[in-house]
Amino acid sequence: MCGIAALLGKHKPECAAAMVHTMNDAQAHRGPDDQGAVVLQVGGGIVGLGNRRLAILDLSPHGHQPMHNPDTGDVLVYNGEIYNSPDLRRELQQAGFTFRGHSDTEVLLRAFQHWGVDCLRRLRGMFAFALWDARRSRLLIARDHLGIKPLYYAAREGEWFVCASEARALMSSGLVPPVVSQRALAGYLAYGAVQEPLTLFEGVFTLPRGAWKEFDSLGRATAQGTYWQFPRPDGERKRSLEEAAEEGRALLDQSVRRHLLSDVRVGIFLSSGLDSTAVLGIARRFQSAADHLNAFTVSFSDDPVYDEAAIARVTGALLICDDPAQALASGVSADRLVVLVPPGAIAAVTRAGFAAMVDVDQVGLSAARPDPDTIWRSTLPEPDPAFLAGCVAAAALSAWLGAALIRTRYPVAMRRALDMTATIQGLRPPARTVRGLA
Repeated sequence: MCGIAALLGKHKPECAAAMVHTMNDAQAHRGPDDQGAVVLQVGGGIVGLGNRRLAILDLSPHGHQPMHNPDTGDVLVYNGEIYNSPDLRRELQQAGFTFRGHSDTEVLLRAFQHWGVDCLRRLRGMFAFALWDARRSRLLIARDHLGIKPLYYAAREGEWFVCASEARALMSSGLVPPVVSQRALAGYLAYGAVQEPLTLFEGVFTLPRGAWKEFDSLGRATAQGTYWQFPRPDGERKRSLEEAAEEGRALLDQSVRRHLLSDVRVGIFLSSGLDSTAVLGIARRFQSAADHLNAFTVSFSDDPVYDEAAIARVTGALLICDDPAQALASGVSADRLVVLVPPGAIAAVTRAGFAAMVDVDQVGLSAARPDPDTIWRSTLPEPDPAFLAGCVAAAALSAWLGAALIRTRYPVAMRRALDMTATIQGLRPPARTVRGLA
């Protein structure tokens, strides 16, 4: 994953540069390989773009971001991977475009030059990006079809706009105060999730999946649209079971093959289930014998009900492992999620996933080692006792008024509400909640 940041508005250039760098630093854990920032003066406003890069395609300087288009002046920061970028590259080359490197970032930049916002309909992958259209003096932000990659934004109409891969980066800019949205929290307590485009922070929104939005240099929204929706079932097309199975296999093969596009080593999350086993088996068919494929499994050695290591170990030995005895390490207690990889390569998730401590040098990977307390403090504002008391009172009142309904229809929502209250107070969530993150 990478981290992107962008801002617009009436800022002094030096202040804008400082804000972009601060937002980059707040997302340093998302991109340990490279970073970059640019600030442009346009008309009566300022455009700032920043990126923290985790390099997957084109590890050379040609993949550096923000990436400039020398022919148009467009500037792009981008997070994700476009799996059909080789096909798009060939199509663009046939149209007369040339490329300096082989990153999918450059393909996206040229695709926008050629097709404009309609290029989004041609992309196959997971992505979120901010692109300054120099010819029209507009900032375009867009998110992939299913919303896999995050993109948060906040704005004060006619004064400023800011967006980033994480909400904490928006707050680090100094433009967005860390105030809990009571409307979003009410939705969480009622349904067990915050309804898009709301977030738990007041004035911070997520760009919906399959959508794009455009802003001028002062942060005013000028256009928006949706480039993809879930297709309706084709009721007129009749398939036999054999035809449906063959079509499904072909689509799965195509998807896995495209996902293997990488200039670094590839890893797969492997449980004891059918899905991940099928993905691993297909990936192995498309990998040459010289390619090394890593598989990762979460284990709970003290709780056999949740422990999938035994079957995963057998699957790994059959499909990928040169030395089955070295395939998987031992897990630890269930309040500490441990990724099973060769000895010396351990990743643990604590405090319900708010902190990650990684040491994966033996498998050729790298990751940031943020301080858990620093992450915790920068993610949520200091708890307001009166507000928390109100949350608890609201939950208790709901339980009292509709106890029968809650018991039969909303037990998970209520448990999550109580877990959230404990989390905001800084208490350690129950072990069952931690396991659910696996």
